[in-house]
Amino acid sequence: DTLLYSKHFSTVVDIKSLLKENKIIVEHIIAESLDANLFISETGATNLDIFIPAETAEEVTEPETTSGFELYVDLQEISLKDINATYIDNQSNIDAAINNLGIDINGLMDGSDINASIKAAAKNIVAQIADSTNLEASLDGIKFDGKVQMDSRDITFAGNLNASLINAAMDDITASLKNTGLDIINAVYQPETGRINTAVNLNGETVDFSADGITASLGAFLMNLAEISIDSKAIEANNMKLALKNLDVQIQDSVNGNMNAAVDALTMDMLAAANQDMSNVSGTIAASGEGISFDMGGTTPMNAKLNDISFTTDLTLGEESIAANPHIETSSLYFALDGDTYVDNYVAAKGHSYDSGTLTTAPTCNDAGVKTFTCSKCNHSYTEVIAKLGHDYKATV
Repeated sequence: DTLLYSKHFSTVVDIKSLLKENKIIVEHIIAESLDANLFISETGATNLDIFIPAETAEEVTEPETTSGFELYVDLQEISLKDINATYIDNQSNIDAAINNLGIDINGLMDGSDINASIKAAAKNIVAQIADSTNLEASLDGIKFDGKVQMDSRDITFAGNLNASLINAAMDDITASLKNTGLDIINAVYQPETGRINTAVNLNGETVDFSADGITASLGAFLMNLAEISIDSKAIEANNMKLALKNLDVQIQDSVNGNMNAAVDALTMDMLAAANQDMSNVSGTIAASGEGISFDMGGTTPMNAKLNDISFTTDLTLGEESIAANPHIETSSLYFALDGDTYVDNYVAAKGHSYDSGTLTTAPTCNDAGVKTFTCSKCNHSYTEVIAKLGHDYKATV
């Protein structure tokens, strides 16, 4: 039932400015070993009710007063270390926690104007919803580095968020992502118009997904939105790029036979505009792929291989109509259906020839290392993790 606990808390206030200039200047706020807990019972009672009892509290109207002080916060240092927080909601069957969170803030707040930099890191965040979906999710190795500026007209934000591992599960569906990063570049929010303009990068490695009879894996992905604009009526995305490497999908079907699809590399470029409710979408799409194969078993087995493929189209999606003019090209095609084969300039892949590997990051006692292997034919590369050395303590007398 503990709401908030801190092992150490200190702050520094400039008394001289308070007395001479009627300015409240807060220079330092430092807190260590913070524990915060929010609990909601099945009846809706919370551990916040100790401040205002839910059944007996009466609304009290305070007379308006003016302090005569000007708030001016010089955030030379706000440091919050080792924060552990839990949220337990027995009404909604939600459990969530964040562990070993640290936050450092530096900046300036002058009235309603804010200019600050923020750094944060957490060991993990976990959440569980025990309802019909039985959703579980966790993020490990979280790091954030960002800046925020706010004045009477705009709020500007830029930041980078990274997680070493993301796991999610819902019923028989599981998904995991490694080394995921999100970059938000110069996001500008205009409160008067409700408009947001920004650029976004999203990337990750080693994506695994499984569901009932379906497994999929992805070596790496990158999504870049060079310009995206959102308001209350429309969404516009310019120069959107999506790149995938080493995609593999397997479907187990006891009736029609197992299916497998693989793509070595896939890129897609898109320009698009849409209403918020997606009732009117227009744009252009250009996609290309390399090393594509498809296999299907069963009574009528099928196999297809393409060295490369390109696809372009203009697309208009209305409430009652869809219009497109797709164009597809490939330099080679191998296709086999139930014993019949069609070949058009298909050349089988040569296969990679990897070197013995280069030490990219040396392992230490505390951290694992990385070794990179590169193909001498096409420069494709992959990495392997080298186990950390571990300490080798020796007794001394």
